[in-house]
Amino acid sequence: MPKSKPKKKGALAEASSTAVSTVNIADFLESNAGDGMQNVSTDDLKIPRLKIKQRVDDNAPEGTKDGDIYNDTTLEVWDELLVVPCLYDKNYTQWVKDQGGFVTSHDSTSEILTKTQKDGSKDWLVDDNGKLTDNYIRTDANFYVLYQSNDGSWKPATITMYSTQFKKAKQWNTIIKSQTLQGKNGIFNPPSYAFKYRLSSHPETNEKNKWFGWVINLAEQVNDGSVLTTAKNLAHSVRKGEVQAKPEDDHIQESSASDDSSML
Repeated sequence: MPKSKPKKKGALAEASSTAVSTVNIADFLESNAGDGMQNVSTDDLKIPRLKIKQRVDDNAPEGTKDGDIYNDTTLEVWDELLVVPCLYDKNYTQWVKDQGGFVTSHDSTSEILTKTQKDGSKDWLVDDNGKLTDNYIRTDANFYVLYQSNDGSWKPATITMYSTQFKKAKQWNTIIKSQTLQGKNGIFNPPSYAFKYRLSSHPETNEKNKWFGWVINLAEQVNDGSVLTTAKNLAHSVRKGEVQAKPEDDHIQESSASDDSSML
C-alpha cells in the first residue's frame, strides 16, 4: 500500500495566506462598515468642543495663550479659525451652585425658566413655597459646526455660548438668517452651512471679572460640494439624536448685565 505523502510544514498557513491575499481590501472594509461598533451609543461618543482659553482654564493644551481657540479633544490651537455652522440648538442645563456640578438638561420647549427667579446673573430654581434653591438654570446656545483642521480637512465640533456670550450667539444667528442668494426662482435664504465664518476672540470685562469673548465674522461662501454634504449630514445626525454634545462644564464668569437668554 503506497504511503501517503507527508504534509509540508506550514502548508495550512500558506493556503490561508493565499486566500487572504485575494480579498479586495476596499470592498471588504466597505461591506463590513461599522462592524465592531454595534454597541456604541451616543453616550459612548464625544464630539470635540471648540473653546476659548480663559485666564482660569486647566484643560487647555500646554502653551496655549489666553484668548486662543482650542479643540478640547485633538488639542489643536488657533488664534483664528474657519468654521461652517451646520445646526443651532438651544437647551437649558441645570447646575448646583458653587461649582457643584451638572444635574440634568431640559430641551428648548421646556418651561423650566417659569420655575426660576433671577438673582444676579443667574436664574435660580424655586421650590413649591417660592424659596430659592441651590440649583440654577443656564441657557445654552449650541452650534454644531465643521471646522477647518490643521491638515486642511473639515471636521465636526460644537461650540457652546452662554452667560455673557449669549449676545454673540444671537448676533451669529442674525448674520446667518440675513444671508441671501439668487436662485432660478428668485432670492432665497440658503442653509446655515452655505457660508464659512471666521472666529477669533477679544478681551471683555465687567466690574466683577475679565474674560475673552467670541468674535464672529462672515468669511465666504462654501464652494466645495463634499463640505456641503458633510455639513448637511452632521445636521441630520444631530436632529436624529445620533450626535449630541454633552454640556460644557460651568465656569465662574459672573456678569451683572442681562444675558438675553430668553430672547435667543
